[in-house]
Amino acid sequence: MFNADVIKGYLAGVLRIVLGSAITWAIAKGYLTTESAEQVIVIVAGVLVVLGMSLFSKIRANNKVEVALELPANSSKSRLEDVLKNK
Repeated sequence: MFNADVIKGYLAGVLRIVLGSAITWAIAKGYLTTESAEQVIVIVAGVLVVLGMSLFSKIRANNKVEVALELPANSSKSRLEDVLKNK
């Protein structure tokens, strides 16, 4: 379905570009000082990490449900885990 490493790398790259550009612009315009920019970066990065982890968890849970629905009726939980490991 999704390659998690590729998605994480892509999102990290986009995050660095957007966050770096926005912070640089805000410092250049005088909206932020260097010290406050560091605090903003830490806060925003923390929020984005939590949101990313939540999204990744939801995607994995949805994938698990889809795989479970494809299994024959009365399949065991261990069978589901085996199928998920092989996907």
